Amino acid sequence: MKIINKPILSDFSKKHPKLESFLEAWLRKVRNEIWESPEDVLKTFPNAKPQFFNRVCFVIEPGHCYLVMAIHYSAQAASIKWIGSFYQYPNLS
Repeated sequence: MKIINKPILSDFSKKHPKLESFLEAWLRKVRNEIWESPEDVLKTFPNAKPQFFNRVCFVIEPGHCYLVMAIHYSAQAASIKWIGSFYQYPNLS
């Protein structure tokens, strides 16, 4: 899977260095995946939450960090849309 908008992760990591290792592990895992549907995402990340418009919310660190991506399955590309805490993004539930 090709990741678009990676600078969002770099900027977030600079502000939250304790989460950098979690983000790096997540990024490595996503880069090696081939997803054709939300079900494929859930096989890799069972705690992910598919949303509308091919967006998926990923739990980076439970209770602390969540990331929302728009996944373009046919292009094997994913665009990072948002990263932050649960309380900063009201549509995660």
